[in-house]
Amino acid sequence: MKHTSKQLDKQANRVEANMKKEEAKVIALMNSGNHDAARISAESVIRMKGEALNCRRMAAQMGAVAQKLETADRTKNISTSIKKSVPIIQKGLRQMEKIGINKAVAEFDSVFEELDVKADSMNTALDGVYSSSIDQGNVETLMKQLQESQANELEGNLGSAPMSTLATDKKSGVKNEDDDLMARLKNLQD
Repeated sequence: MKHTSKQLDKQANRVEANMKKEEAKVIALMNSGNHDAARISAESVIRMKGEALNCRRMAAQMGAVAQKLETADRTKNISTSIKKSVPIIQKGLRQMEKIGINKAVAEFDSVFEELDVKADSMNTALDGVYSSSIDQGNVETLMKQLQESQANELEGNLGSAPMSTLATDKKSGVKNEDDDLMARLKNLQD
């Protein structure tokens, strides 16, 4: 159809070119005084004008028909694609029934809660094992020894530098802070 439309356009162009030649012929005949021949050529020009106009109309109609056919073909392809995808979507929807989804989510929540309960009871049991197997008195003694050794290291490092009241204040602040931490640890263990 598009090809036919283009051919009609070319034919209209040829007719218009011939029409211009014929118009030039009419002018030449009128200038030479041959009015009868000029009249016949003028009628021919009018027929050619009508023929060119008809060719253009027909080309436009053929182009419109070709465009409508292309649109119909695209619509058919889209329709076919939709027809193929609808059963797939319906199958998916059947598999995703509300009751089934709600049931799966409820089961997931139940399993997750059970896992939390078991993890908490296991942590509690492990805490009991660790606290009962390790003597807390030994832990406190070790911590005090480490604290004293750290204090001795600090004194050894600072021995070369003169002790100021600021350093003494810091040292006592560190000891007070350590004592507070030890008291908190005892409270947590009890």
